[in-house]
Amino acid sequence: MLAVLEKRAGLKISDQDVYLNVAGGLKISDTAADLAVLCALASSYRELPVPAKSFMIGEIGLGGEVRMVPRMDQRIREGLKMGFKKAFVPDNFGKGRNGTENNETDIEKFRYISQAITTVLDR
Repeated sequence: MLAVLEKRAGLKISDQDVYLNVAGGLKISDTAADLAVLCALASSYRELPVPAKSFMIGEIGLGGEVRMVPRMDQRIREGLKMGFKKAFVPDNFGKGRNGTENNETDIEKFRYISQAITTVLDR
């Protein structure tokens, strides 16, 4: 994943000591956490915070593209139940069907990790 951040998002991170700790000792095996992990690493590297009350769902491909994952609607509903207000998701979420978009949440969509990092961190 660090190579994707460097090559596709322009963050020279390979010369850094990188340590990622997941709260509560959880083991992440779901690719839906890719977007959140890369945005957290970019946030630390650039020393800029991720917006409060926001969450991210998406798999990141080697080309830097943000991809859909199964059960997007359900994941967004769960995020809302937990009190989050802004969701960052793949740009094709909701196309061809009714997404979970409603007045309680602001959903921002991205096609590439570089767009996501710029939008999430440069507020």
